[in-house]
Amino acid sequence: MTPPGLYLQPLAGARTLPPLCDPTVESVADLKQPGEHICTRFCQISHLFGNAYRCETTGAVHICDINCNQKIFYDNHSQICRLSRRIFSNQEILMEDIRKRTTPGELDCNLLPRKNSRSG
Repeated sequence: MTPPGLYLQPLAGARTLPPLCDPTVESVADLKQPGEHICTRFCQISHLFGNAYRCETTGAVHICDINCNQKIFYDNHSQICRLSRRIFSNQEILMEDIRKRTTPGELDCNLLPRKNSRSG
């Protein structure tokens, strides 16, 4: 079963998908165990175009955007995608989450600048 947010599409002619990418396996035809493919750091990932990346072992495609579920914490201020190595700012992710939760026209009072009570 594919985790939500990860778009995996095997190439035509792919017989089976490995449980993990094995660096010694050169093609899908060499794989003996059928199962779900999980891309890891051992995969050979190539950049197709835009946000699209492909695993060379199986041909599985990963779309790396704000909804990427392969992100891990990189430092205190950012996250990195394990597959594409794309870096996402935590502030960018927070703002996207806020946009998804609020309806158009609704203001989040916590995001508004505070007025200084001493001025006057």
